Amino acid sequence: MYRFLAATLIAASIFAATAPASAQNGDQIVGGVTGMELQQILSAAGFSASVASDRSTGAPVIVGQAGQFPFYVRTFGCEDDGGQERCDQLLFFANIELDREITEEDYKIVNRYNESKVFGRGYVIEERQAVGVDFAVNLRGGVTISNLADSVSNWINVLDDFIAQLNTAANV
Repeated sequence: MYRFLAATLIAASIFAATAPASAQNGDQIVGGVTGMELQQILSAAGFSASVASDRSTGAPVIVGQAGQFPFYVRTFGCEDDGGQERCDQLLFFANIELDREITEEDYKIVNRYNESKVFGRGYVIEERQAVGVDFAVNLRGGVTISNLADSVSNWINVLDDFIAQLNTAANV
């Protein structure tokens, strides 16, 4: 709750000058974020985050840390906004190296996760001996700052739920 509130307050101050409209309750509406804005939102929520650039597109990529797990946020639908890319689609993801061959049970664990959750999508990366989870956020058309902060909170819940599913299966 505190992470969500802090992220909401920081996000509101970041976007106050750039938001195109206001919602009826006074919450600012945004249709995209820059890499720096997203980094600040994640940092305000209590996560280590830094901005990098995608090697092929130049779009911002956020490198974050949630506990012992690194995660990334790729940005899509980016347009130049005064020298910075403002992007309206975000893909949060984390890959977890298993340090062993992928088994049939790994596929079953990922499928159980996908069947039981509304948000997030688990996957297997067989050639890297890894599993992962992602979470897409669409800002196109505009969302409130509170909704964006809630999406950050939802991502952390997705990651926590996915890791809990892996740990439960490992302890069975």
